[in-house]
Amino acid sequence: MNVANGICRIAECEIAKEAMMRIAINAEKCIGCARCAYVSPLLYVMDHEKAVARSTYIPAELKGYCDAAIRACPSNAISLAEDRLLLTQV
Repeated sequence: MNVANGICRIAECEIAKEAMMRIAINAEKCIGCARCAYVSPLLYVMDHEKAVARSTYIPAELKGYCDAAIRACPSNAISLAEDRLLLTQV
């Protein structure tokens, strides 16, 4: 799996099929505290005082970073789901 600048580049993945984790942030619950971006800057950034995920899908091996952000979020705005995602070979 290619990772550039800490962001999974799904279009460049060399694996045709892999378990991926889907990050969701509830913008209505997000209070803009930036804790997720602080503890997991590879996965989250702040945009207009709200957290956003750098990528909707992340490889399963980055789950620990997402779990840290979920634990740090005081408003429970972050969730994570395991999906099967078909990736195209480059």
